[in-house]
Amino acid sequence: MTVDVRATDLVGNVSNLTFEEFNWDSVPPITTITVPSGAYMASVPSVVGYANDPLDVSETGLGGLDSSVKAVQVGSRNNSLSPGRWWDGSAFTLLDAAHAGGAGWFNAPVGVEVTTADWSHATATVSFVTGNEFSINARAVDFANNVSAPVASF
Repeated sequence: MTVDVRATDLVGNVSNLTFEEFNWDSVPPITTITVPSGAYMASVPSVVGYANDPLDVSETGLGGLDSSVKAVQVGSRNNSLSPGRWWDGSAFTLLDAAHAGGAGWFNAPVGVEVTTADWSHATATVSFVTGNEFSINARAVDFANNVSAPVASF
């Protein structure tokens, strides 16, 4: 997409035409968790998945480009606590409202997106307790700062 600009002052002087080209991306990326995939786990050394930033319908066929996946963020929740709490980096202390406000998300290293971008997040420091129920969520952010809806695993 190109925006052309020219200015005219009060006495009629007209500036040279200038332009700026940019890609429009209004569609959030999509992320998928592939590991863990079971309902019962003995250990979760890392969370693994992939993300994709699809083209906006308005970009399709117009030579448009998606902005690509910039980051994937992972959050862990202990559902056995009442109320459930999110991992803050050292303990499960964050309530849902704090997590919805952006706390308790940790960046996972993301590969270069060709068709999808692989990502992995180590969970060795998360205190998973035997007999408790946990959720692991992931969300992706593209370079246009569109954020995907979180997806959950077990």
